[in-house]
Amino acid sequence: MLRIVRTLGIAWALLAAPGGRASDLDAPQIGIDPILLEQADVAAELRVPQAFRMRRVVPLRVRVRNVGSLPVTATGVDLLARYADGTDAGSIESMRPHRRRIRPGRSGSWAFRWRAPEEGVPESEPVLFFACAHIAETDADPENDCDLVLRGKQRGRELLVIDDDFDERRPHWDWWQSGTGRHALSGGAASFTVTADSHAGEYSDAEINDYRRGFERGFPWGPGVRLEIRARASDDNGVFSGRGRGTRGFGFWNLGTGGPGAPDGMTNAWFLSLSPESVGGIGLFLATVFDRGQPVLVQPLAIDLRRWHTYGIVWTGRGVTFVVDGRPVAATPVAPDEKLGFVSWIDNYRLTFTADGIETSFLDLEHDQTLFVDRARVWSIPQEVRLPPPTP
Repeated sequence: MLRIVRTLGIAWALLAAPGGRASDLDAPQIGIDPILLEQADVAAELRVPQAFRMRRVVPLRVRVRNVGSLPVTATGVDLLARYADGTDAGSIESMRPHRRRIRPGRSGSWAFRWRAPEEGVPESEPVLFFACAHIAETDADPENDCDLVLRGKQRGRELLVIDDDFDERRPHWDWWQSGTGRHALSGGAASFTVTADSHAGEYSDAEINDYRRGFERGFPWGPGVRLEIRARASDDNGVFSGRGRGTRGFGFWNLGTGGPGAPDGMTNAWFLSLSPESVGGIGLFLATVFDRGQPVLVQPLAIDLRRWHTYGIVWTGRGVTFVVDGRPVAATPVAPDEKLGFVSWIDNYRLTFTADGIETSFLDLEHDQTLFVDRARVWSIPQEVRLPPPTP
């Protein structure tokens, strides 16, 4: 799952500041498949009135900005209204469908009207609006052509959007695998496995994410979100034992699809486990935040990943806080403001930090390795939510 290329100096960010903020170090950008040529690119923004639930019919507007270097033709915009379980939450009527030629740096707007369901919207249900622009040209980054806005009556309170106990496959996730990667559901837990057949000539990965699935292919989360996930792994990547190879973890990031159009700089807020092959012969379990390729927080944690723990990430406009079993363990006041997607994964990836940068490869595995998850919950939260500072 982790596909990072092209950087310098990141070994010192990880090794020289185990208890400090990596942003104090001079670490260049990280990029994945950087775009070197001019290409068309747009970004969609969905605008929904705050008081939309007080009316049966509500006007909506989608603004499409040309953020690329070439003129672009937006042939139209799709808009859907869904509850968190994927079912319809009212109907959408397009007011003025049209094509529009948009020059670099300019924007165009599309108007819509949302009609509430006849039975009304339940008090506790969030409504998710998905907007996606259609672009005639080859699009540099189709991921950012979609936007999502979460609305609910419980303004100023946490709103549970996803609650999955893995008793069955739910529509929130895309269950993705590569190489020897395998998924299974058993006993109220999901297992993600890369097998002993994994080898250095092939990437193997098993994961769930929420940014590859059908129409809602954009990254859905921004500041104002809280994640809670209960997980354990068969191996701890050498943090306490001598077993485990590759990477594994869970949280939010923006480089889930790679290929042409991926952002030049990784942004993330996640828990990450690296095996000894990556960092100076030692295994690390980290709370990390990167903002457009720059390390903001790289905090090693003394957590035994082989045991069940409840991991939390609180991301607001005021910063990011990491929590393990209800106790804050790391925090940064820097708040990424890019849209990110959720992912939980295990793979056979290797990052070798050298004086010349990062060398990437895959690893032979000696035995099957599994990440288990028995619950994942995501809340939309007020921006002013704060947690106490991490315990020393």
